[in-house]
Amino acid sequence: MMMIEKVDKAKYHFKKEIANNVRRFLIQLIFLGILIFTSTTIFFFVEECYFHVPQPPTSYNQMCNQLCQNTKIINETQSNNTEIVNLFGNVTKFCVQAKCNLEEHVSQRNCKLGPKNVFKWWGFVVTTIFTIGYGRTVAKSTLGRALTIVMAIIGIPMASANVLFCGKAINNTIKYLIVCFENACLKRQKIVWLKRKVAAVQIYLTISTILLHSVFYKMTTLQESSFFEIIYYVCVTMLTIGFGDVYPDTTYLYQLSMVQLVIFTSLDVAFFYWTFSLLGSIIDFIRSLETDLGTKENKKDIDGNDSYVEQIDNSIIS
Repeated sequence: MMMIEKVDKAKYHFKKEIANNVRRFLIQLIFLGILIFTSTTIFFFVEECYFHVPQPPTSYNQMCNQLCQNTKIINETQSNNTEIVNLFGNVTKFCVQAKCNLEEHVSQRNCKLGPKNVFKWWGFVVTTIFTIGYGRTVAKSTLGRALTIVMAIIGIPMASANVLFCGKAINNTIKYLIVCFENACLKRQKIVWLKRKVAAVQIYLTISTILLHSVFYKMTTLQESSFFEIIYYVCVTMLTIGFGDVYPDTTYLYQLSMVQLVIFTSLDVAFFYWTFSLLGSIIDFIRSLETDLGTKENKKDIDGNDSYVEQIDNSIIS
């Protein structure tokens, strides 16, 4: 609640809660990692190799090809107009160079497992089980779509539980550190306004993480985007909305060495999971507030008046 009087007891309960939540988080993380690794491998072989369905050109490429065709027609019909001929000359040259060739964008069967395919289907699996779903990569075959349903049914609850345990661990760690700091450094025997202090730390951590994650993307796969667009992308991802209008440039990854690729992936996953877990900690914090309000109302009904005795935080008791 608002005040903690028994500081030593509070520390003990917070440490116990942290240990329990970290243990559950790690167990869930192991199973989640196995699911992601297995699913990535299965989807690669199903979609790229055995049951490959050629991916049709995207709407952009269709529009590009149509533009080239219309430009050629205009260039032929308006040959007497010098300005129009000069205006469309470069566009015609662009089309002649086949930069809008539709056949280049039709996916080919590929049974060779490489970094490109690993990242493609790894991203698909992760964005599916975390309910982001950009839609850039999807299963095309019937078997692949059936496996997507199975993976989502198993993976989404598992990922949600994993994030929840991580969020609880973050929440209790913040509480424990606040209590330790005020007791050891400020020599306070009573900790007041704990909830507000926890909320302030969560807001600070969330904003700092979003900015650091945005800087990371600005230096790597979103160099051409504005900083606001990158912040927008990070927030949309963290909130599992996943519009897909801003998306990292995966060609950047293919230029990296294997060591650089591992470092980039590790940092990206760490940022993503920490940001996502902060969202889980905020959800857990809001849930604890609702529990506190319910406890107050129940106590009022029992006592028959509005008097209330401050107790230790609900998460300590549970």
